Amino acid sequence: MPISTTDALTGLGFSGQQAALMGGNPTVLTCTGTTQGGAAILKSRNTELSPASSQTGAIPPSSASVMEPYFLTNQQATTATVYVPSGHYLNSSQNGSTTVAQGASLIFWQYKPKYWTYK
Repeated sequence: MPISTTDALTGLGFSGQQAALMGGNPTVLTCTGTTQGGAAILKSRNTELSPASSQTGAIPPSSASVMEPYFLTNQQATTATVYVPSGHYLNSSQNGSTTVAQGASLIFWQYKPKYWTYK
């Protein structure tokens, strides 16, 4: 049975607003690796991160559009690390990363080509 996530509904032709209202269920992403190159690729813009001891990395796809926000939350006991795609910048740091502690959330987006920030 297909999952009605925002991304899936948008892909089926629903408007962005309709998809956001109907597909607000987060996708769970099992984090991988501890480096930018080994991080699991975010498959949804509404993601619950699932890091474990040596598997803490997540990264948006290099094809992510400008002003396409990723809503990330971490309810696990291990801190997750979110990287930018290779060659991109996070708050002026090339190939940068940030962490999402247990019980924390953040919004992560590319505000201009290859430049990311978060709140």
